Amino acid sequence: MRSNIPEIVFISAFNSNLSADTNSRRNELLYAVLSDLNVRCRQCEGHYKGDKELTFMVFLDHDKGFNEKFFANIAFEQFNQESILYRDKYKEGFLIFNNGEGVKNIGQIVELTPEEATKQDSFTRFPLTDRYLGVKHV
Repeated sequence: MRSNIPEIVFISAFNSNLSADTNSRRNELLYAVLSDLNVRCRQCEGHYKGDKELTFMVFLDHDKGFNEKFFANIAFEQFNQESILYRDKYKEGFLIFNNGEGVKNIGQIVELTPEEATKQDSFTRFPLTDRYLGVKHV
């Protein structure tokens, strides 16, 4: 049985050690890279370790070679990111790290209420619809 859950990655160019102007330019560059690749993506608001950042949710297309490793390489090599978030077709979430830590399963990535999401260190908000994604803790 084939899953209808899309595989996605969340990728950002944000670096908390850089100025707002520099982060803005980095976001523009990442958007240009994704546009040049002609991938389907949505802008969202990532909340990660207390920082709010522009994040792109990118839909993977394995037929074009656009898998999680492809986007991890972009994040690591072009934007020196420490990790990206990958959600598989079973809604399992994995942090893929740049520093040799490998891959860590963090649980299911599902829609959360605003109250559930904002209690967590990391979550994603879609401002246009005010919907939230994060790890469901039971």
